[in-house]
Amino acid sequence: MAHVASLAMIHHYRAPGYSVSPYVLPDGCEVVEIVTGGEVFFPDETGRRLRYGPGAMFWHQAHESTICETPPQSPVPYRCWSLRFEVGARKRPVPRTGVWRQIGKLDDVCTEILKLFSEGADRRLLGMYAYGTMLRQYCSVLGDEDDKPPELARILRFIDARHGCRCPIEKLVEYGRIGQAKLFRMFRDRLGCTPHEYIMNKRMAYARLLLLSAVPSIKETAAECGYDNLEVFYRNFKKCNGMTPGEFVRSRHR
Repeated sequence: MAHVASLAMIHHYRAPGYSVSPYVLPDGCEVVEIVTGGEVFFPDETGRRLRYGPGAMFWHQAHESTICETPPQSPVPYRCWSLRFEVGARKRPVPRTGVWRQIGKLDDVCTEILKLFSEGADRRLLGMYAYGTMLRQYCSVLGDEDDKPPELARILRFIDARHGCRCPIEKLVEYGRIGQAKLFRMFRDRLGCTPHEYIMNKRMAYARLLLLSAVPSIKETAAECGYDNLEVFYRNFKKCNGMTPGEFVRSRHR
């Protein structure tokens, strides 16, 4: 990682439509994109356009284009985390396309990096930390296949694509085509938590992301995260984060 000069940018991107103009990277930078929602088309080494969903990672170098196209059949345009690194040499550390290894930790990890970035952390040190984290989470699509049962994999894709919002247990049972007892057993055995805990963590990670973006109000954030009752949102946020949404927003400026 000696060629990494700094973390130049990190943000959560929402495609404004199903096809956007790709960004061609200039010299001296690398961009890592990780899909968090929707789907994207992206060519493989032979030029075939393949479809990728949440958790797909794309590692771009100078003169390469970023992801830019959502399949028309997808219900929503894609969303992704995007990290841009300033580098001193063109050096591809991994294949261009891969998978984030621990999808349940994606929003937490990137939100923490965004928080450190917005608080003015040393950009070189943060760059090395973020770059190393990307490498540790990277998993080649050509190997290291996930060993989760297909039912659990389907359910996690369903939850993660919605950031845990509006994911009742009945819907998970229906989507995974399994019984409720098996659902809880798989989460306990494979993830070490209940479906409710996993969903809550995803919702709170998304809430922190929205509050860090400084675009929506707290009330709008609650609604976006599936809370019709603002008081319930405040209570759950404080329980998970140790502070109220307002305190969390104010902590960005300390």
